[in-house]
Amino acid sequence: MIDNSEIKQHLKNTGTWLRLFYMFLFIIFMGAAINIFAIILIFQMLLNLFTGEPNRQARVFSAQLSQYMYQVLLFLGYATDDRPFPFSDWPAPELELDYDTSLPTSVDED
Repeated sequence: MIDNSEIKQHLKNTGTWLRLFYMFLFIIFMGAAINIFAIILIFQMLLNLFTGEPNRQARVFSAQLSQYMYQVLLFLGYATDDRPFPFSDWPAPELELDYDTSLPTSVDED
């Protein structure tokens, strides 16, 4: 059982309060990132409908934004103490961005 002196010591720990501040900050950043991702998603869907393929720069940025959101979630979930951007470098996409335009356009019915 934790006694009152231990609780008081934990409450006085400035590192915990500082992390709490950063967590609130990154929750705000995550909300903005989700909204930006939704805008990119709509843009890419419309572009794909009209041109037949998505925009490469938007694909690269959405991959980077996905990595950023992953880093934020790791920080918020206490899986890491490393603070994401703007306290570290902007993430690079970790996947190869080759878009296959040879998908079938119709479904065969049996």
